[in-house]
Amino acid sequence: MKAHLRETLSAGADLNAVFQLCPPWLVSAIRWYINRQKGALGFFGNLVISNVPGPREAIYLNRYKLDNWFSTGQVFDGSCLNMTMWSYCDKASLCILADEEVIPDGWLVYNAFVKELDALAALIPEQA
Repeated sequence: MKAHLRETLSAGADLNAVFQLCPPWLVSAIRWYINRQKGALGFFGNLVISNVPGPREAIYLNRYKLDNWFSTGQVFDGSCLNMTMWSYCDKASLCILADEEVIPDGWLVYNAFVKELDALAALIPEQA
C-alpha cells in the first residue's frame, strides 16, 4: 500500500510547484547545500531534456502570422545542460543551454545532435 501511494504521489510531481510553496530561506538553504556538493547532488540530475509539442497550425495575432516558435530552458543549481525542443507547424526548434564550466561550447553538443539526427533520417526508406 505504501509503495502504491508513493508512486501515485510522485507520478505527477512538479518540484517547481513544490519550491514555490517553500519559504525563501528553505530554498536558499537547499541551493547552498547543492552548491556545496559541487555537482554531486541535484534534484534533477545534471541533464534536463524536454520535448514539447507545439501547435501544428499557424498562430495569428490579427493579421500577423507567427513565423517561428523558439524555446529556452534553464540551467539551474546541480545541472549543467538543458536541451529543450519545441515544435511549431511541423518544424522543430532546439535550444541548448550549458554551464560553460562543464561544456564550454554548446555548439559541440548541437553538432553531435544534428549528426545523430542525420544518421537516423538516413535509415528512413524513401517513399515511392
